[in-house]
Amino acid sequence: MRIAIIDSGISFSRKVNIQQYIVGKDIVKEQPIDLKGHGSLMFSIIETVLNEEDIVFSLRVNEKYKIDNFIIAKAIEFCIQNHVKIINISLGITDDQGKQFLQETCLKAYSNNILIIASASNLNEIVYPWACQQIVKVRQGEKSDNSLEIKKDHLNVYNLFVNRRRYGIDHRIALGNSFATAYITSILCQKIKNNEIIDPNDLIGLVDCLQKKSDRKKIELLLEKVHLINGKVEFINSNKINWRRCVVVPFCKEMDGVIQYGVNAEVVAGSGGIQTNIAKKYNVVSTELSDEDVINYNISTIIIGYLDKIEVRNIKYTEEFLVEYAIRNNLNIFSFKRLRQEYERKILEKGSVIYKYAEVINAEKLTKIRAAVPYNFLPHKPVIGVFGTSSRQGKFTCQLKLKKQFEEDGFTVNFIGTEHQAALVGSVLEYPSGYNGIENIQLSIEESIEYLQRCIYYIDQVIEGDIILVGGQSWLIPFDIEQQTAIYNLAFLESTRPDYAILVINPELDNEKYIIDTKVVLESLYKCDVVGIFYSDMRPYSSLSSKIKIKRSKADILKLNQELCEKFGLFAGCINNSDDIQCLVRNLETKLK
Repeated sequence: MRIAIIDSGISFSRKVNIQQYIVGKDIVKEQPIDLKGHGSLMFSIIETVLNEEDIVFSLRVNEKYKIDNFIIAKAIEFCIQNHVKIINISLGITDDQGKQFLQETCLKAYSNNILIIASASNLNEIVYPWACQQIVKVRQGEKSDNSLEIKKDHLNVYNLFVNRRRYGIDHRIALGNSFATAYITSILCQKIKNNEIIDPNDLIGLVDCLQKKSDRKKIELLLEKVHLINGKVEFINSNKINWRRCVVVPFCKEMDGVIQYGVNAEVVAGSGGIQTNIAKKYNVVSTELSDEDVINYNISTIIIGYLDKIEVRNIKYTEEFLVEYAIRNNLNIFSFKRLRQEYERKILEKGSVIYKYAEVINAEKLTKIRAAVPYNFLPHKPVIGVFGTSSRQGKFTCQLKLKKQFEEDGFTVNFIGTEHQAALVGSVLEYPSGYNGIENIQLSIEESIEYLQRCIYYIDQVIEGDIILVGGQSWLIPFDIEQQTAIYNLAFLESTRPDYAILVINPELDNEKYIIDTKVVLESLYKCDVVGIFYSDMRPYSSLSSKIKIKRSKADILKLNQELCEKFGLFAGCINNSDDIQCLVRNLETKLK
C-alpha cells in the first residue's frame, strides 16, 4: 500500500521503503531527513501497522518557503499522480489564502478514492486542510460523558468529527492533535490493508474503525460532536408570535419596514408623529388612540417604537399612557425598548397580555450559546452583508428588499437584524445594536464578537436556509477621528465576516474618498466581495440638511446609476427600484452557484 505523510520529513525507517521529496517551488527527490523531528514522530505511530511491502511517500515542506495552502495542494497533487491511498497531514495552515485551490485539490483526491486525514488546531482555530470538505478531520478531545474514548499508550481521548469552515488566522502546528491524527491514520491504514472500504462521509464506518463494539448510544453521542451543537438555543429562530392586527406608535421611518414586511403582524393603524408615505401607501389609518379605535379596526397589538422625542412634545405618548391603553383594551405589546419595571409589573398583573421587547444580549445568553456551540466556527452558508457610510440611508430597507427578492426566487434566507424591530420582520436572530443599542448589547466588544460568531454557526448548522443575511449600522469606518462608533461596527464585521457586501451611500453627502475607503475596508479586512453600491430614492434637498428630501425621478436614477458604476466600478442601483434589486440578487445567485 502507498501512504503519504506531508510534514517535516522522516529521518529513517528500519523496515519500510521511504521515498522522500522536498516540496517548494518544485518537488524534488531527496534522502530521508527531518530537521524538526515532527514528521518522524508521526511516522513512528503510522509505521506500527506497515511492513516492507508498503511504500511511504514523505513530502517534506521546504522551510525556506512559506508553508501555505498552495504548497499543501501541490503535495496532495503529487500524491494523486503517484496513486497514494491515504495521506496524513498533521499540521494546519491558518492563513486562508489559496483555500479554494486547496479545497479543489482535496475534492480531486477524494474522487480518486484517496483518504486525507487532517489535524485540527490545538487552539480551536480554523486550519487548512482540516477545514476542507471530503476529508477525515481529527482532534484530540477531552474526556467527558459524551465522548468516544480510545486509550492507546500515552494518547488520551480521541473524538472524530467532520465539519467545514472557511477562514483562518495564523500558522501553527498542533502537536497534540498531530498525534491523534497519526493514530487515526494508522487505524484506517489497517482497515484498508484488510480490504475494508472506508468512505470519509460514512460516519458509522469511521466509528466502527475506532471501536469494535460500538453501541447505538455512543454513535449518536458522537454524531452530536460531529455537528458541534449541544442542544437547542431558545432565543434563536424562536416560535414567532402572531401579533395579528397592530397599531404603531409613533409614525416614523422605523415603522415603515414593519408596515411593508411585517411577519405575523399586519399594521392597520398608527398614531403620533407624521404619517409616512409608506403608511399612506399601505392604507394605515391615522388614529388618536381612542378606545373605539380598538373595536373599529379590530386591533390586537400595540407596537411601541422610540418615544424619547415624541413624548417630549406630547404627554399622551408616554410609556404610562400607552401601557394603560394596552391593558385597558387587552392589547398585546411589542416594544422596541424595554419598558420601565413599574409598567412591566402592571402588564404581569394583567395576565392576559403578551409582552415582548427587542432582545437584550447579556452574560446569560452568552453562557447559553457557549454551552450549545463549543467553538467560534464561522458558517459554511454564504453570508451577505449590507453596510453603509452614514445614517438615514435605507440600509434596513435594502436588507428587507434583498430578503424578499431572494425568497421570491426560491431561496431560504436566515436574516439577522440589528434593528429593534427585527423580530417583527422575520429575523432568525435579533442583535439590536442600533439606536443607543448599549441598552440591549450588555457585553464587551470581545464577548459580542464571540456571541455573534457562535450564534451564526448555530444558525448555519441547525436552521434550514441557503443564505445568511446581515446588516451593519451607520458609519462602518469613522468619517473623522472623533467618531467612536467605528469600533462597534468593525466588531460586527469581525463577527459576521461576510462573503459578499452591498454598500449603501448618500451620493449627495458622502465624499468620494470616504466611499472608496469604506469599500477598501470591506475588501481588505476579510476578502469580502463588494458586489453593489445602492442609494435611496429620496435625495437631500440641499447638502446642508439631510432631513429635507425629495423623490428622485426615473431619469435621475438611471443617470446616477451610470455615474456611480463608472466611478466605483460596481453595479449601482436604487434601493426602491425593484429592477435594480432584482438584478443585484440575480448576480449574487449566479455567484452562489
